[in-house]
Amino acid sequence: MEDGRTVAAVDGADEIRPAANGMSITVVSKRWVIAGAKAGEPADEDIISEVTWSLHGNTLQRVESLTSSKTLRVRRLWLAVPSRYGRLETLEMGGRRLDRLISDAGTLDVRVNQSDWPMQISVFATGDNPLGRSDRGPIPLQLILESRDISLSPGAPKKWELMLSAHP
Repeated sequence: MEDGRTVAAVDGADEIRPAANGMSITVVSKRWVIAGAKAGEPADEDIISEVTWSLHGNTLQRVESLTSSKTLRVRRLWLAVPSRYGRLETLEMGGRRLDRLISDAGTLDVRVNQSDWPMQISVFATGDNPLGRSDRGPIPLQLILESRDISLSPGAPKKWELMLSAHP
């Protein structure tokens, strides 16, 4: 946040709405946690995050909308896409950036379809540290999607859309 605190919507959702067709789900988060604060104490940050996950064939679509009840500046917003894939190619397809994570088992295409704020995309090679290990094997790369200095105005939602497509 602008004041230097790190907040995250990671302590459970306030509302979960599955679609009748079973192909999407919407998660609404109004309570946030502050990194380093007492565990289990939610904070009201005047931000509502609404994320809809939809499945379309081999593509998972994630659309997030952020709405604030007051004027806020978010210093940094980021999302990591952890990957068991060991190589990255960045392509341009149809005038849009496409990041393709590649392994012998297949590929994972990651694309930001739309964003109401500028988005920086980078890759983080985890190496031999805790971020690179899991109970299912190594996680050699993380694709980092990051935005800085986002302004939110009361009642004016801002959104972004991420597409993940798996190909064997």
